[in-house]
Amino acid sequence: MNLPSALRMAISYRYLIATIFAYVTTFQLQAEEPVLGDLNADNVANVQDVALMVRHLQGIEFLPSESTPFADVNADGLLTQTDVEDLVNLILEQEPTGGIDLAKILQFSPANGEFDVSPTRETVVRFSMPLSEDSVVTNDNFFATFAGERLLTRVELSSDRMKATLFYLDYLPSGARVRVTFDGEGIKDFLGRPISVNGNGEINEIARSDFETLSYAPVVNTGIVGTVFASEKDSEGNDIPLQGVVIEVVGDEENTRTTTNASGEFELTPVPAGRFFVNVDGRPVTGGFPNEGYYPFIGKAWEAVAGVDDNPAGGGEGIIYLPYIQPAALITVSSTEETKVEFSNDLISENPELAGTELLVPANALFANDGTRGGRVGIAPVDPDRLPEELPPGLDLPLVITIQTDGATNFDVPVPIKLPNTPDPETGEKLAPGERSALWSFDHDVGEWEIAGPMRVSDDGMFLETEPGVGVRQPGWHGQRPGSSGGGGGGDGDGDDDGDDLEDLPGGDDGNDDGDDFEDLDVDSDTDTDTDTDTDTDTDTETDTDTDTDCEDSEEDCEDCEEGGIIAVDGPAIPVPSGMIKKFEKALNRIPRVRAEVQVTIGQTTGEMQDCCPDPKAQPISNGRMKAETKAQLSAVLRAKIWGPPLIHFEVDFKVLIGEFLLDAGVNINASPSISGSYGVERNECKGVNCAFFEFAVNLNIGLEALVEATAEYCVGYGRFAYCDDFDFTVRPAAVFANFKGFTNVDSCKGVTGNIGLDKIEFVADISAFGITVAYKYQIWP
Repeated sequence: MNLPSALRMAISYRYLIATIFAYVTTFQLQAEEPVLGDLNADNVANVQDVALMVRHLQGIEFLPSESTPFADVNADGLLTQTDVEDLVNLILEQEPTGGIDLAKILQFSPANGEFDVSPTRETVVRFSMPLSEDSVVTNDNFFATFAGERLLTRVELSSDRMKATLFYLDYLPSGARVRVTFDGEGIKDFLGRPISVNGNGEINEIARSDFETLSYAPVVNTGIVGTVFASEKDSEGNDIPLQGVVIEVVGDEENTRTTTNASGEFELTPVPAGRFFVNVDGRPVTGGFPNEGYYPFIGKAWEAVAGVDDNPAGGGEGIIYLPYIQPAALITVSSTEETKVEFSNDLISENPELAGTELLVPANALFANDGTRGGRVGIAPVDPDRLPEELPPGLDLPLVITIQTDGATNFDVPVPIKLPNTPDPETGEKLAPGERSALWSFDHDVGEWEIAGPMRVSDDGMFLETEPGVGVRQPGWHGQRPGSSGGGGGGDGDGDDDGDDLEDLPGGDDGNDDGDDFEDLDVDSDTDTDTDTDTDTDTDTETDTDTDTDCEDSEEDCEDCEEGGIIAVDGPAIPVPSGMIKKFEKALNRIPRVRAEVQVTIGQTTGEMQDCCPDPKAQPISNGRMKAETKAQLSAVLRAKIWGPPLIHFEVDFKVLIGEFLLDAGVNINASPSISGSYGVERNECKGVNCAFFEFAVNLNIGLEALVEATAEYCVGYGRFAYCDDFDFTVRPAAVFANFKGFTNVDSCKGVTGNIGLDKIEFVADISAFGITVAYKYQIWP
């Protein structure tokens, strides 16, 4: 039995606990140790544990660290309101928890199949619960390889033992596929049990993740131009150009770097084609770093079109803003106690509305890539309209702060932050006390803004505070977006950590807040049986059925109440189950850089209804038997640049000579995929049947537009004696295909089967020279 979703949203936590207590006075979950949801170590999960979890989330009384893994009911690595609701459902339904699952890997970062990875990006593995104190993670069980050789790395296990980080001692190889391996043998969780790295309950297994680095090799006649200004303006409101800012390509700093002139302008050439990372270092402008005022060092991801020497920096107009960091803004963090970092007194005197903003750095949490602990941290506000690059469309942050250090770039654990509850830039309204928002952070390793976790408005309505276990993960740029909902984030964004990049939707008595009366049924490839059959579908169809049927004459007649007559259903359409829409949407969004929004076309509902009797002597139930079916089509318009243009470097043997090729390949998607199917309900109140069903067959082949330019040369000789020259060749118009396979067939009475998955995306081109044609294939994804 679940609490209705509307009730969960509307009532306060205090009333929630009182409501639960009314139901669970006599119900408790009991099991042998350890017990999922048991927060007070009494071997029982009950309403007392719900109260402890709520008090923790409200910041009234925090749970001890040894109890928090038992509070993570949905095993997503975070403790949020969802865990409260899941624990309530377990208690009310008297479902045995079956103990706490073995620890598993929640996320690899970079994710498996990720591409365009920065050459300086570390690899992080996050676990579902802390590892034991005696578990040791080293380069023997956590390592990376390229071309069969191990890369030089060092391992850092966080103080909360929830993540392990692989730091590379040199740049990752350019344009390479790197494999990361984590061997779970001998590793234990905080309960002393072996871990199951793949989450399948098996121990002593190996988990692997592959990713591709971007190329940082320069391309002739390809450049970036731009202008660097201070974020602040002068007394007359004019831009302040910054001279002496150093701009360099990450991975090729010695060869590809430049500085801004007196007008703040720069030209960086030659640069890689496609996407690459740069460092923009403003510290030389004043020469006062770190003890005096300075302009910061930032990392950005830029793109350049091959053969174009004036690509604008960061896109747009090529303007970069750097904020001025006030003198004495950096303070030393403690190795033994929490350090509160606030705005400088001078800044608060000029901007009193920012008073109370603070960053709470845990003891010994700041460290450098080489493992050195400690350093200094400072914060400064930045006008959202004058950032190093424009915010992405739709992300209007009312305030952005930059977190700067004197060199260290890592936080060992999430660092709590408190931000002013500033008005929404669009509505001018503030969030009310208790409302939630999200902490947004710019990930310099990825070059994108992402949600770091949820925030909550304080009781006085003045501030937004990160929820327990959530915080800033690294120095850089951060803000909050009113009205947005934050989640901790997983490898694929759906939080299910099952490796399928698809969202696992819970079953239950609807409770999905999506406006329909369907359960959100799990449609993953495993077979699940949904035991909750409280699906109530209202077709809003008025019927006139004679219920004055004498059911005493014949039991056979009474079972079906045939005298009542069959009434055709031809009425309003039943909404498409949200689970199906989300599955299709998630499948399409597996194409890199695509953000598909599914459109639904629903036909009329057809079917029949009939009276029925629960037993021969009972009065018939009007319209007690019903079967209704609706046909629908799900479609989406996909318009996106999904790949490239990377440089693909390879050799082709034309028998006459060996050709060295550079393909500058870009792929755009331009398609309108759709799937059709049917869904509905079958109900027989006399026989206790109440089922939801839907079936969608999926077999899509989406053709993608591929744009290819190429250069090639042949070489005679070897090494410094080699002679190279260009030669003529042709490239057949390339083709790229995205193949979807699978099916979805769901019956809530019989179980769940099926899946929607993206098979692969493959680049195909024919290279012709000297009368010889060679086929070339390159798998883009996975």
